[in-house]
Amino acid sequence: VLFLNNDTAVTVSAIPALVKALQQPHVGLVGARMLRMEEPTRIDIRGLALSSWGLAWNITNETDAPSLASGGCLLLSRRMIEQVSVNGALFDSKLFLYVEDVDLGLRALAHGWKSVTADEAVVYHVGSASANQHPDMALYYWHRNILWVMLKNFPAFTLWLNVVPVFLLHLAITLLYTLKGQGRIVWKAKWHALKGLPGVWQQRRQRTARLNQKVFKAILYSNWKAIQAWRKTSN
Repeated sequence: VLFLNNDTAVTVSAIPALVKALQQPHVGLVGARMLRMEEPTRIDIRGLALSSWGLAWNITNETDAPSLASGGCLLLSRRMIEQVSVNGALFDSKLFLYVEDVDLGLRALAHGWKSVTADEAVVYHVGSASANQHPDMALYYWHRNILWVMLKNFPAFTLWLNVVPVFLLHLAITLLYTLKGQGRIVWKAKWHALKGLPGVWQQRRQRTARLNQKVFKAILYSNWKAIQAWRKTSN
């Protein structure tokens, strides 16, 4: 099953390259090499990176290995879909928008599937074509959902180890957005995230498979890189 953003243009060779990558053993998700539509020599997204502090960001260079495939162009194995879907749904409707590809990727990894990027599969991407029309909505869902995805999927040891750093980091982020004049929407997102934690915790308890610490460490980037990446994208 292919998921594709509505602000993309797919090259002729992209689909065969995605299918070939999906045929590798244990691969359940394959992302594409997405280039900027208006500047085709620049990488827009090669996949997603993740930190133990709950931040996720786009890989935009040739050197970093993506932890997860991006949902902008994502080919999924039917067997993987059948295994990780919850109550017949592949994506978590509670999230609605943003970071749902991170949630899906982590659920797939918990079931033993691999997530890869096929660099031969080139897709051109406008980037945030829909989100730019509703910037407050994009800001709200990203800042709310990232906390829920972390609670749903991260190993218990990582969660407990990072309670204080995560609290301080998200407090700092919220204060920074307040200084930029966008505090209202981010404070609202964090408040709604806190109110929704009991329901998300219930989802976690109902999971049939969870990420073990060894697999989780293999997909992590350093916290310092996470903070630097967030700072670059927010400026």
